[in-house]
Amino acid sequence: MTAASSDHVVLTNTEWRIRVLAIDDSIASRQRIKRWLERGRADIIVRDSAFGPGVLESVRIFRPQVVLLGRLAGGASIFDAGKWELGAVLGELAQRTKMIMLIDDATPHSIAMARRLGAVGYIVAEDLDPIQIQRAVMDAYLGKVHVSSSVASALVQHVAAQVSVRTMPESRGGDHGLSPRETEVMKLIVRGVTNSEIAQTLVLSEKTVKNHVNRIFRKLGVTSRAGAIARWIGTSGR
Repeated sequence: MTAASSDHVVLTNTEWRIRVLAIDDSIASRQRIKRWLERGRADIIVRDSAFGPGVLESVRIFRPQVVLLGRLAGGASIFDAGKWELGAVLGELAQRTKMIMLIDDATPHSIAMARRLGAVGYIVAEDLDPIQIQRAVMDAYLGKVHVSSSVASALVQHVAAQVSVRTMPESRGGDHGLSPRETEVMKLIVRGVTNSEIAQTLVLSEKTVKNHVNRIFRKLGVTSRAGAIARWIGTSGR
């Protein structure tokens, strides 16, 4: 297996194909997701299912590593568990697999709801395309957080709105194994500061800052600033 980045990971041994279960009450949506995921990817195999009593049976038989949760019948949101009888199933899915959720919007409420339900990836419907969904599956499979561009923007805006000039946000999950210097860099990342600005603030070269950022990504198990922010402020579901 080669793993230069989650975008380019290709598993060549068919015994190690990534098993993905797409769950959506729309047949057309399931077929589109299946087509997008398998496009040019011999290492991904997709099965699909509607929401209903057979979901857990599909999980037990197919043993997916990643589950992609779409929408309920009539376009109802997955968050409206009161409209269906499988609310408890989400807990078991979160224990058995890595869940990616398609959400309607990138509000902090929607992101927090998806996290509480056990998701490790969040894609706003308007961001959905073949590249985005393949990246999301690969990130989830590799144990990384995935957020689509709209979610990333919302996270940065939400954090920026809560951070005053005099304070920097603390991680809700400890230091994640970061060194003191990496922690300083991470706090500035959360505030939306660029590498160049971090270099000026901490009196470092930009190359040194880039090295710190790359080490932070590795330690947090993410591939982007948005994923790092999600892990740092505790919205990654992990």
